[in-house]
Amino acid sequence: MLKRLTILITVIATSCNLLSEQDYGEASSPVPLLKEGVVQPCSEIKRPLNPSDEPTASESELDKHFRQAFDYETAGEFEQAIFHYHLAAQLSECDCDRLHAEAGKTAAQEAKDLWEQQRMAAKPTQYFWGRLQELTKTLPCIEIHN
Repeated sequence: MLKRLTILITVIATSCNLLSEQDYGEASSPVPLLKEGVVQPCSEIKRPLNPSDEPTASESELDKHFRQAFDYETAGEFEQAIFHYHLAAQLSECDCDRLHAEAGKTAAQEAKDLWEQQRMAAKPTQYFWGRLQELTKTLPCIEIHN
C-alpha cells in the first residue's frame, strides 16, 4: 500500500510540476522498492514496453495482458487498456512487472482524460507513449522494441 501511495504522490507531483527533474528521478527510482526480502526479484525478466500486436507461441497470461493493454491503448480504447493493465498488475509476480503495469494504467488514464477534454487535438496515444516511457524509465525489467 505504501508503494502505491508513493507512486501516486510522485505521479501527482510530477503532473503538477511540483518536483524538479532531479527530485523526480530520486522519487521515481525503484531502488527503495527493491530491498531484499520485500519484493520478488525479476532480474531475469525483460518485457517489451511496446509489445508486438501478435501473440507469441510462449506467451503467458501476463504477457497477453501487457500486449492487449498496449494494443487497446494504441487503438484509442483507453478503458480496455486500463482494464488489461489492471489485470497485468494483479498477475505480476515481481514488483518491476507490477510497477510497469501500474505505470501503464496511469498513462492510459491520463490519455483517456486528455481525450475526454481535448479529443484528437491532444494526441492522446502519443501522450500515452511518452508518459509510459517517462514512468518506466528506471525499471530494469522493460525494454523498448523498434
